Amino acid sequence: MAQIDYTQALIRFDDYVSLHMDEEDLIEKAVKSALISKFHFYRLFKAVTGMTVNGYIVDRKLIQVIKDLMGNKNILDIALDNGFNSNEVLTRNFKKSIGITPAKFRKLNKDQQTKFYLDKSKAMKLDFRSLELNIVNKQGTINATDFTLTLENMYLLGKSRKSNDLMVDSIPNFVDEVVKNFTNEEQISEDAIYRICHSINEETIPPSFIEFVGLPIRKIDLIPDGYEVFKLEACHVLKFTHKGKLFSEDDIPVVNTYEMIYKYRLPALKILLTDDYYIERYGNDFLGINNSNSIITIMMTI
Repeated sequence: MAQIDYTQALIRFDDYVSLHMDEEDLIEKAVKSALISKFHFYRLFKAVTGMTVNGYIVDRKLIQVIKDLMGNKNILDIALDNGFNSNEVLTRNFKKSIGITPAKFRKLNKDQQTKFYLDKSKAMKLDFRSLELNIVNKQGTINATDFTLTLENMYLLGKSRKSNDLMVDSIPNFVDEVVKNFTNEEQISEDAIYRICHSINEETIPPSFIEFVGLPIRKIDLIPDGYEVFKLEACHVLKFTHKGKLFSEDDIPVVNTYEMIYKYRLPALKILLTDDYYIERYGNDFLGINNSNSIITIMMTI
């Protein structure tokens, strides 16, 4: 089966789950909606996400439970409405996933409850449309692989700023600011823009980092006012591909791709990242932040 068929199978499954969360026999019907055999789908889902289908469905249901607990409905009704057969079954699953019982969750203040909901719902829907994966079926075994490669030393000319994850909306303007004033095309060694995050500080809330945006150059020559040279040291990276819009009116698809990588792909691959660099490359196949056919490369050091 071709890769696109596997991707579409995962999309059909997740779309069904999103629309039928309160349905009986949800797992069986959702897997059937994928239009591939149950045997292959279970292995496909595990290979891509590192989770079992059942574990994922339970997680999705618990997200709705958290939302319901923030209202006035009694806990037994919430359990039954979300496919847990009793208060005890809900409490057992809820405590295992969230760390406290539903009753204790109810006693938290609104800010604490909201934080639990936001933390748990970050990857509420798997963004298979955006994260391009190489999915291969060999002799009944399904593998989803990501590419590793080595980057050589590289010099880039651009600008740096202090940043954090809450500043994601300002990235396009920062990139435009760097690129629009760069006029020496002979100095450029590659037709691509790099965004590099480094010097990550996990002690701040949210974690902060230095964000550099620049273009690769052949040699260090004239440095325009306000610009700097950044040396990207040789490193090994894990490479992912995001395809589609980076931003939309009601969502930030590229952030969803990162959530998919962190919550599912990295645990499935059992690979530990270093915090040296987080790199995005915008090449000729990047057609703009709002273009559905845009492609960017995401690289993380390992």
